[in-house]
Formats: sequence, C-alpha cells, structure tokens
Amino acid sequence: MTEGNSGFINPFAATVGRAEAVEYEETRPTYPAGAYDAVLAASAHGVGSAVDVGAGTGQFTRGLVERGVRTVAVEPSSAMREVLQEGSWAQEARADLVGGGPLLEVVAGTAEDTGLAADSSDLVVWAQCSHWLDIPLAAAEAARILRPGGALALVANQLAVEVPWVHRLSRIMRSGDVVRRERTPDLGPLFERPLLTEVGWEQSLTVEQCLRLARTRSSYLAASPARRAKMQDNLRWYLLEHLGFDPIAPFALPYTTLVWTARA
Repeated sequence: MTEGNSGFINPFAATVGRAEAVEYEETRPTYPAGAYDAVLAASAHGVGSAVDVGAGTGQFTRGLVERGVRTVAVEPSSAMREVLQEGSWAQEARADLVGGGPLLEVVAGTAEDTGLAADSSDLVVWAQCSHWLDIPLAAAEAARILRPGGALALVANQLAVEVPWVHRLSRIMRSGDVVRRERTPDLGPLFERPLLTEVGWEQSLTVEQCLRLARTRSSYLAASPARRAKMQDNLRWYLLEHLGFDPIAPFALPYTTLVWTARA
C-alpha cells in the first residue's frame, strides 16, 4: 500500500535509504515496559511466538525478543531490514540458540500480505504503523496468521500533547496524534472490541537529537528541500529561543503510549 488511512502518501518506500534508516534507528524511541505487559497479556493462551508488522529497524521487535518471544519481523523497506539485522541483539537472536532455533526472523512483506503461514502465531503487532495500513485487509491478514485465541495489538508512541509546550512542539514537528484515544480502532468482525491501555513515560534527548528525530517523521520525508529546511529552522527556534533549552544538556520529552489489544 502507498496510501494510509489519512490519505497521506507513505514516503518511506520511496525516500528511505540507508542514511535515513540509520537515523531512524538512532533517534526513534523504544517502548515502555507497560506496553509489552499489555501486549503479552492479550492472547488467551500466552505468547510464545509473535509477528511484528512494519517492524522498521526493530524498535518494538527488540523488546519481544528480549522477553523470549520468537518473533518474525515483517518490514517492506529493504533499508530498514538491513539496519535491523545489523544490530548486535538481532544477530544474536537470529542465531540458532543451542539447537532451539532462532528467536528472530526478518522477512519482506506488508501488513496486508505478510507471506506467513496460517495459524502460525500467538500475537500480531502493529507498532507505529497503523496509519499507513488498509485496516480491513490488514486485520483479515492478522486473523489468518493468528492461532485461535491469539491477539492483535495496535501500539502507538505519541507525544503527550495534553502538555501545552509539547502540543506546540508536535505542531511544529507535524507529529501529533497518529491515533486518538477516543477513537477505538475498528478491526472488523474477525476481532473482539479492542481494549485500551495507556502508559506515560519520558524520552531523554538533546536539542540536536530532537532535530534528528523530526527528520525521521513522514511529514519531513515527504517535504521539499525548502520545506524541510524551514521545518528544522522552526523547531530549532522553538527549542533554543522560545523554550530556552540548553543546546547540549538533555531534556525530558513526555510521551503516552497507546496500546489497543483485541483477540481474534
């Protein structure tokens, strides 16, 4: 799919090369422990295996693997897959662990067409990618590859826009609510009504790291060179001049992670 639910053209397939994938890996945050607790509790029979759809460079995948879950990372971008597989944690997880088989497999695919076997997983995760999906098709594919009683989890790291200065920051970065807590995802008749868990936390980063974070956003990647420069200038002004942040010392950026889970 090239177009998400918002009607915005997904720029990742066309604009993300190795440099962009490396910046994504280095600046995008991981996920709080509470998000994993909610996701792993969703399946009716526990989670021994999972599929992380739209895995990117592995921000959510890594936490699954660290918790001993055998995980298939499905990612359409070759650059993202390449950077994911270069991580030391991923290399270790892809090795045969004392004859028990690898904890991690990385494959090319999409949410709508994973290429995986039917009834093969306890959990399917859409982390930070649901806004790009054809939800009815992706939900049908998730239901196909899930075992009976398995669960689908939609996970979104979002800036805590209820905080006034963060709300303005999100407007400047054009990275506000991707999904909204008051809008329960409609996963269709193949899933139970999703349940919402919210987890608050903070990312520690410097002004320069925040500028780099903004460069990984789809709104930046889809913009013209002139527009990109303007977005970075506005963000630099807001952080350094308006908010008066130290140019070197880290500051705390509040997030809320929204986790919707639904059993097939």
